[in-house]
Amino acid sequence: MLLRDADGYCDPTVKQCVISSFEEEMGLPGCKKNLWVHQEKVIRHELVHAFLYESGLSENSWAGNEEIVDWIAAQFPKLDGAFVAAMEGLEQEERQRHEGELFGR
Repeated sequence: MLLRDADGYCDPTVKQCVISSFEEEMGLPGCKKNLWVHQEKVIRHELVHAFLYESGLSENSWAGNEEIVDWIAAQFPKLDGAFVAAMEGLEQEERQRHEGELFGR
């Protein structure tokens, strides 16, 4: 019922994100060719909503701004890669520092 007007939604009352399977739209004119890519985008968007709700932010604040939620969802893969790379760099520095202490460097 809620999917009639949206590709997905977040229901914080039951802690659930729902996205369309797009089964009815497949093959229709104007339908996206790679629905998997679109579904990934939609689930990231709805998960951002879920985390904002979990954090106590409601639709009455900046967190309800769809443009900001879209931006966070779109940037998440890059942010994740940056966080992982930064942590790997810190771990490598720590290993080198520890080896220096062990071997008197």
